[in-house]
Amino acid sequence: MSFHGGLIGVLIAIGLFARSRSLPYFAIADVIAAAAPIGLLLGRIANFINGELYGRPTDMPWGVVFPAGGSVARHPSQLYEAALEGLALFL
Repeated sequence: MSFHGGLIGVLIAIGLFARSRSLPYFAIADVIAAAAPIGLLLGRIANFINGELYGRPTDMPWGVVFPAGGSVARHPSQLYEAALEGLALFL
């Protein structure tokens, strides 16, 4: 639910900012959309640091043992998503 609340908050903030500066809403939204992948990248890295949203068990050498994920190594899916949703999408 934090994503939905954040999205609604950003949309309202864009509307208020555009209205206060007499700028077109969608022009400001385009600029904000270009910055969204950076937020996704940083959010996924935070998920990795907090040990949230880990992946399936793996025997690959880059598997990570998460404290809440048991004693089995798991895919660091947060880092995969940071690279693809954040960095690749931004580029």
